[in-house]
Amino acid sequence: MIETIVFDFGNVVGFFDHGRATRRLAEHTGLPEELIRRQAMDPELEIEYESGRISSAEFLRRVKERLRIDHTDELLGDLYGDIFWPNPEVCGLVPQLAGRYRLVLGSNTSELHSRRFRREFAETLGHFHALVLSHEVGQRKPDRAFYEHCHRRAGTPPDRCVFIDDLEQNIAGARVAGMHGIVYRQGVELRGQLAKLGVGACGPARTADETAVQSNASQFQYTSVHIFKQGQIMAKHSPRFLQIVDEARKRIRELTVDAVKAKLDRGEKFHLVDVREESEWAKDHLPQALHLGKGIIERDIEEKLPDPGAEIVLYCGGGFRSALAADNLQKMGYSNVFSMDGGIRDWRGQGYPLTGGG
Repeated sequence: MIETIVFDFGNVVGFFDHGRATRRLAEHTGLPEELIRRQAMDPELEIEYESGRISSAEFLRRVKERLRIDHTDELLGDLYGDIFWPNPEVCGLVPQLAGRYRLVLGSNTSELHSRRFRREFAETLGHFHALVLSHEVGQRKPDRAFYEHCHRRAGTPPDRCVFIDDLEQNIAGARVAGMHGIVYRQGVELRGQLAKLGVGACGPARTADETAVQSNASQFQYTSVHIFKQGQIMAKHSPRFLQIVDEARKRIRELTVDAVKAKLDRGEKFHLVDVREESEWAKDHLPQALHLGKGIIERDIEEKLPDPGAEIVLYCGGGFRSALAADNLQKMGYSNVFSMDGGIRDWRGQGYPLTGGG
């Protein structure tokens, strides 16, 4: 029985065309499109960037060096990221499946591209339980480790997952990892292909970690959410609270627990901040974390972390309070803030290390 559906992003949830970016870059630089395509869209550079081995700043530095231009990172990043538009079939199907199945996005992508589509596709992506992005987890399809990230984030065995991708080699990788697979083709009805696996908008309910959602058809706003895991109720939040969280998430950037763990393992320099209550912090927290509770952090952040350009990763119990705190810090001028999606709950669920209070 299928419990989780994993969607690729490019040419599945949304279409893309790198030609859009090269044309706009040519307009701004006066350089030939072919030169831009060869230097800025170089496959080896793309793999490095999408694997998280180089930062956005380093990627843009190399592009500017190769093209011999001096445009700002902000302008260059905006031009490079402008390549997406929605796939109506899949964007229309997602909310119909969301109340019955766990949805995960599994994409080979870069920070600049994911930042763009997370903003432009916020309503559709709001129905997904998790986003597994190659630049965050340090793995790309068709590496088996990428698919393992997907089913672990879903909390579902691989044989109960179906992976949808437009590239045959990526579906082959999913099948090697034990998942079902569908090669997506525009013009071939996806709903019918899913039905062959017993999947439908009115199909069997999720059992791995259910999220019961009622959506407003025009705005896809959550009206009530109950989150379950291993048969136990974890949280119940009011509709108005969820609404402000959803609005905040449209304005901020989020990292998965796997991405934060990878950053710690690589020894990257950033500030990890726990925004939970004092009693929650005292029970356990992430190693190397600083405690600044929600409501306190806005008051004390400038004293504790005075550099508004410092990289800061916030976390809470499940990712809601940290999203709100990240939104507030951005309003205060902090420009490099992230919220850890899933919070300490997902960190604990992955078996990652925790330390006691102090």
